[in-house]
Amino acid sequence: MASRRGIPITTTLYFLLQIVTFVGCGGFLADAQIPVVAPGSGGAAPKPGGAPISAPGPGGATSKPSSAPIGGPGAGGTTPGPAGGATPGPAGAPIGGPGSATSGPAGAPIGGPSSGTIFEVTKYGAIPDGKTDMMMAFLKTWVGACNSPTPSTIVIPAGDFLCGLAVVTGPCKAPIEVQVLGTISAKDPIIGDNWFVFKHIENFVLSGTGTFDGKGAGKTEPNAANLRFQSVTNGLVTGITSKDSNFFHMAVLDSKNVTFTKVNITAAGDSLNTDGIHLSMSSDINIIDVTIATGDDCISMVDGVTNVNIEGVTCGPGHGIAIGSLGKYPNESPVTGIHVKNCTLKDTENGVRIKSWPDQEAGVASDIHFDDITLDDVQNAIIIDQEYCPDGACKSKGPSKVKISNVTFTNIHGTTTDPDTITLKCSSLNPCEGIALTDIDLTCTKGGAKSTCINVKPIISGKPPPPGC
Repeated sequence: MASRRGIPITTTLYFLLQIVTFVGCGGFLADAQIPVVAPGSGGAAPKPGGAPISAPGPGGATSKPSSAPIGGPGAGGTTPGPAGGATPGPAGAPIGGPGSATSGPAGAPIGGPSSGTIFEVTKYGAIPDGKTDMMMAFLKTWVGACNSPTPSTIVIPAGDFLCGLAVVTGPCKAPIEVQVLGTISAKDPIIGDNWFVFKHIENFVLSGTGTFDGKGAGKTEPNAANLRFQSVTNGLVTGITSKDSNFFHMAVLDSKNVTFTKVNITAAGDSLNTDGIHLSMSSDINIIDVTIATGDDCISMVDGVTNVNIEGVTCGPGHGIAIGSLGKYPNESPVTGIHVKNCTLKDTENGVRIKSWPDQEAGVASDIHFDDITLDDVQNAIIIDQEYCPDGACKSKGPSKVKISNVTFTNIHGTTTDPDTITLKCSSLNPCEGIALTDIDLTCTKGGAKSTCINVKPIISGKPPPPGC
């Protein structure tokens, strides 16, 4: 689908729930005199007057006390922010969390705990019994890790955990890593547009061999994305599995320099709106060696997405790799600098696609390159569709106001199941420019492969595409 711009948090109820979440994690704990950090062997007990509390690691190891308190608002801690997050309290303590990531050459975090404190959620009250909600335990763990002056790792160990809506935010005092080794299942229902949300964090790693199970299998009403990364700078997501999301699996908004690698995303081929990785208003994104099997676009990119490298992705089932849909909302930012290469798509509805709405809003898509793509029984291989109108939702049938230019398709090879192998359907108002088809080797398993070109004159070189353009 990929038509919900930026995956907005739209409902007032969801907004209020986020505020209640953080007031509960702060004010409730202060009032009830429950320690923010659950002491393990050798762990520290809460100090009076909202003094900082050290966080226990395995074997009773603790981090050094920071100068900022981490209690509730009554203890000099944090107060709820406008979107359900938190702003620094009087002592300036953030409610985000540092991890164990270190900086790579370009400032992006690299995975694996290096040094610093380990924060394990079971020491904060999480129970791996598959039925006790670990949400409050996770939030308390995050608050403790956030205040560590050195890199820290939050560990969700092996076992079955249940979790409701979890929204955590920075900025944090040092890099943070969340390492998931167990299975986290969504507590039904998740109210709002997202399940796990990581916001306003710099130098962040989400790693491990564990699974986020959204429990969306068989549901007919799309609801919450499994994971949302909002305003994350220098991030790495590696190793984890996202399963049966109720909506997008991983949504990335307003983020910069984030890499996804060795990630597995899975949902039924007929699941609704379960895009694998959805990008909006983000730049310098890498998606490398990721496996996606879902019911919608494996990867979708909408307005404001720039400088994206997608490589070694295996996609299918699903709707392929897509730019758009574009031109639905006012003032959309351009989509530019997209490079997709060495990817394999099998049993998907589409191969590689650019789509925009007819006669709605202006937009730009340019400098987009698809190279060395293998297709295995894909329905339609190469598509530019500027008359995109799912379920008859268009206001009118006038030409699209989106301008598409400088798009190359090189060494696209394999098999399709529909004779309409290539469809380039551009706008009569803004005809496509600089569209190149090079070394296109496609065979329809039913025979009669053909191409259709409307309002575009593609530059054809090397092995020609099926006849028609």
